[in-house]
Amino acid sequence: MTMKTARPAWRLSALAAAFALAPLTTHVAQADDWAVTGTVGLTTDYVFRGISQTDENPAIQGSIDVGHASGFYAGVWGSNVDFVDGENIVPGDEANAEIDYYGGMKGKFTDELGWDAGALYYSYPSAASDLDYDYWEGKLALGYSPSGMSMSPSLGLSVFYSPEFFGNIGAATYVNGSLGLKLTDIIGVSASIGNQQFSDSGPVDYIDYKVGVRADVAGVGLELGYTDTDLDKSDCGDTDWCEGRVLFTISKSL
Repeated sequence: MTMKTARPAWRLSALAAAFALAPLTTHVAQADDWAVTGTVGLTTDYVFRGISQTDENPAIQGSIDVGHASGFYAGVWGSNVDFVDGENIVPGDEANAEIDYYGGMKGKFTDELGWDAGALYYSYPSAASDLDYDYWEGKLALGYSPSGMSMSPSLGLSVFYSPEFFGNIGAATYVNGSLGLKLTDIIGVSASIGNQQFSDSGPVDYIDYKVGVRADVAGVGLELGYTDTDLDKSDCGDTDWCEGRVLFTISKSL
């Protein structure tokens, strides 16, 4: 059985806003108003919005991004995936890699309030085209970082919309809120909660959340987190993909 096709809610990424790894970003090159940055990391499970994308196995992920002083940005992000496509899929037609392309504009209303508007295209190059895994998603986001406060709090609110979601199941909307706090110069904590909704009556609407602590030491990022959803095991094809789990991630600048 193709688990991902049965429950397309599991393909839920918002990588232009925040990678599942939350990896370090490093300066690669800069010319005039342009800059190129890159990320690389290893995580115990590629989990996003509470759902495993690698059948609960580790993932290697990375990205390349280009940004302009005007606020324009574009990039590409990649990871291994495993949806357990099943016996009915011809060998070689399964999804084993995800490559996401994204771009947009970002700026600030004030020194404390920023905005981000963009689009993302999620692709699975090795998957057969009739699986209909590839899809588009639009994004609108706001970020608020009040100045002069202890622990430098940051608040985020983002909305993602796809007119035709993973597996051609129809329109889908995801809303996410996040909070970040800086405990020391190298340690921070974060929490987020999101709600995924579908216009079709087939997929199950659900809530996910994540809490974590991160340390950045000598160019290496370490993150320990916990993620979960309100889905039952029966909603996930009798797998543990949507159950609560602890994640560990290590990332390093290029």
